[in-house]
Amino acid sequence: MNKALPPVDTQQSVRFSAYSSKGLKQSNDDAYATLLPQDPANARFKGSVACIADGISYSKNSALASQLACTSFLHDYYSTPDFWPVKRAAASVIRALNAWLHQQNRNLVIDLNSSRVDSYVTTFSVIIIKSHTAHIFHVGDSRIYRSNGDGLVQLTQDHVYAQDLSRPQLIRALGYEETVDIDYLTVPVTEGDRFLLTTDGVHGVLSRKNLGALLNPSKNALGDTANTLVEAAQESGSEDNMTAVVLDILTLPPAEITEIYQRLSSQTIPPILAKGQTIDHYEILKPLAKESRSNLYLVLNKLDGKKYVLKTPSRKNKDDREYMEGFAREQWIGLRMNHSGLMKIFEQPPGSRFLYYVSEYIEGINLKQWMSERTNLTLAEAISILKEMIKPVRYMHRNNLLHRDLKPENFIINQGGALKLIDFGTVRIDSILELSRNNEKEYPVGDIGYIAPEILVTGHSSSRSDLFSLACIVYEMITGEQPYSAILTNKDQPGHYDQWIYRPISRNRKLLLQPPPWLDIVMKKALAPDPRNRYSTLSEFLSDLTQPSAEIIQSASFQPFIERNPLLFWKVLSLILTTLLIAETLYLFSD
Repeated sequence: MNKALPPVDTQQSVRFSAYSSKGLKQSNDDAYATLLPQDPANARFKGSVACIADGISYSKNSALASQLACTSFLHDYYSTPDFWPVKRAAASVIRALNAWLHQQNRNLVIDLNSSRVDSYVTTFSVIIIKSHTAHIFHVGDSRIYRSNGDGLVQLTQDHVYAQDLSRPQLIRALGYEETVDIDYLTVPVTEGDRFLLTTDGVHGVLSRKNLGALLNPSKNALGDTANTLVEAAQESGSEDNMTAVVLDILTLPPAEITEIYQRLSSQTIPPILAKGQTIDHYEILKPLAKESRSNLYLVLNKLDGKKYVLKTPSRKNKDDREYMEGFAREQWIGLRMNHSGLMKIFEQPPGSRFLYYVSEYIEGINLKQWMSERTNLTLAEAISILKEMIKPVRYMHRNNLLHRDLKPENFIINQGGALKLIDFGTVRIDSILELSRNNEKEYPVGDIGYIAPEILVTGHSSSRSDLFSLACIVYEMITGEQPYSAILTNKDQPGHYDQWIYRPISRNRKLLLQPPPWLDIVMKKALAPDPRNRYSTLSEFLSDLTQPSAEIIQSASFQPFIERNPLLFWKVLSLILTTLLIAETLYLFSD
């Protein structure tokens, strides 16, 4: 059937035309699916999708395989978390589809009454338009083209082996193998671009010149373009199923992330609140903190009788776009994360005209206060705390989120001893970064004492940046100090990694217990200024800190005596020099 969908009233306007025909065959093993989301969140964070599939013609289950691939992909892709970037979300769904299809094929092999002619195998190609980028995923010999002022360009490569040019053999498809190798590429899009998805029943008989002429957006309106392409393929002698999907880019959203800021502009920042006042259905019990950038209150929810923390931005920051977007981002991300080690954030009352968010009330003290009440924690105590800090951070990393402001003040220890990570205003969300073309460098965020050097030097962060911050906290728990000199300030940002000079723990004279000689080797690697020299994962760092390898222990044993025990070295050297001086004095007097 032919389908021309009207554009949805979103920042991105896309229109589709699609048509599929069984042609001369008894049944149609092709399938396609398109979706321009009606839900604003899906439209913004997932984009518009068109996919096409071609089941292998010799299988009784080919039509089912292709239909499942298209329909299941749409359902599952839009069900992935909003903070997943397109590449992770789509690839995860495609791999899951491949695993399911492959398992059905394995079941067929086990069933002696079935044969390989019943296999669930299909090609699959999908294009996702998000912001100003087209994300393309491809397996098999269906194709995706792009047509603009530069002509028709084939964006995908056929996964076939042309031993006999008249009958190329498919070598990669969904369901073939237990794991699937997915081609992935991104191309920038502009208004007026047109994309074409076809099965080999169309592009196998129509030359690129013919396809380009029929598809040319400057000469042919969208209308029934897909129908026209299929009819042209049939007239050219196609003996296969024929499917074409045409996608037009009508309008694109602004390159900047504006939706969050626009919402902020429509809400009022509350004034300073006092005990007894109310905002919506929250009664102020007492102010918790009045900071330069925000205000915190302990509040009572009159609907459920429970205590919460209400946070409002400071009115003097209302024109600070970066801060205001960070405030909204903190609420956005807090609503979507679900981990016992992360502070919970709750929805605002519908229709509220005030700008604030509400989070769970955690009775306890932050890790900085907890550390101040103790001096020189043992390595075992520091490792115990590190294990708890890693849990929420690892959850974030697995969901493509970087905290970027890990410091003792942002970890709360509740009355039961459990640790929770708070403050999500600096979190980097890859799915939001995909909405902007101006994300080459990051603005430095975080406490200067814990911020990773690469953020200051290169303007980029990664999971290793959060690892660096956690290692700083571990170092501080053991020594009471930070690993690098405090000369670094926001006004004096270094430009080279060699400006960070590690201070060995073993040389700290304040320690009551001498640390193991291998500790500095592990910490120095975790705190390496250049992230390429750092541990790649949190588990790797924790493993070496908990059970150092024989290589690390051996390496520590070959350290010069001055590095292994500088205090004892200088004591011995002083004793030797004193002895020599006394001996020389006695010698002189003996003369």
